[in-house]
Amino acid sequence: MYITKDKYEFLKNALSDASSKDLLKEENINSIMSDYQIKKALDYNFIIILFSVILIGLGIILALASNYTYITYNIKQVFVLILMFGSYYLFYKLRLSNRYLSFSFLLLFYFLYGTSIFLISQRFNFFNDNTFLFLLWAIPILIGGILLKEKSLNVFFIILFSIYLMFEDIGLLYFFSTFLLVLSYYFNHLLYKSKFILFFNNLNFIIIITKTLDYYDVDSFFINLIVFIIGILMYYKEHSYNRDIFKIQGNIFFGISGLIFTYKETYDIFENILNPNYISIIFSILFISFLIFLITKQNITSIVFLAILIFRYYFDDYYDFIPKSLFFVIGGALLLSIIEYIRRKKGEFYEE
Repeated sequence: MYITKDKYEFLKNALSDASSKDLLKEENINSIMSDYQIKKALDYNFIIILFSVILIGLGIILALASNYTYITYNIKQVFVLILMFGSYYLFYKLRLSNRYLSFSFLLLFYFLYGTSIFLISQRFNFFNDNTFLFLLWAIPILIGGILLKEKSLNVFFIILFSIYLMFEDIGLLYFFSTFLLVLSYYFNHLLYKSKFILFFNNLNFIIIITKTLDYYDVDSFFINLIVFIIGILMYYKEHSYNRDIFKIQGNIFFGISGLIFTYKETYDIFENILNPNYISIIFSILFISFLIFLITKQNITSIVFLAILIFRYYFDDYYDFIPKSLFFVIGGALLLSIIEYIRRKKGEFYEE
């Protein structure tokens, strides 16, 4: 488990103090400390590099856009290609002597590669749907990230791939492209072990499921129900692989799908046998109770969904009946009471 340096030192000192009082043996301390590692601090050099590359890339795009009508296509494409291969050459020459600077040129190379793809597509009208271009942009980045074992490139890939999956229409190519998600899962586990990449991989997995079900005309109720169940399983299923990410993301999935289930329109499929309004009310009561239960277990994410649910009911159902001032006072008092309850429970825990 990764923890901050301060918490690591605190734990180490506390265990050493317990050892000095003969409460713990040395081998017990080593066994406990082996389960924890210091979380890497934010790399400000990388942040500056990323920001610099974005500025350079935007500068190039703005230069092309501002002179778009005055520059022929061939000149624009040659200009981008010269900069692109120049960036790669500088990356290759500096890769051993200056890691940060060489990596900045590699990012600039991939940025310019994406620009050249869009320019070529625009010139020859290869693709009517520009979302496919994001896939063409993403694939070489994934390959480069694997070959160079560079996590940041995989982050770049997963963002572009997410855009493609969200906006591309379902088709044969779409299903084949999901193989890239399998590769991303595998190499993230093998090489990077990045929680950020895992988060987006899980998100893309849900996007693929929901879009595929929608493509086959599965009713929105069942699609939402599947996401809700997946969220619950992610939240409660015990395992050792980045449990915190699965728990948070599961909370988000069942929280969003739970909010959707509070609308009576979700249950229109049952209108011939049950009143959708009654079903939504019953679910809402159960869902609110479930959120409050999670909040008492110090689940902060559920506080957000409870607050959203309060606002949703006010603006959808009670806006014309309850004064805004009274609503905000009641909602604030409710959340304040829950926070105070959590604080007291936490105090009792520390006392024990």
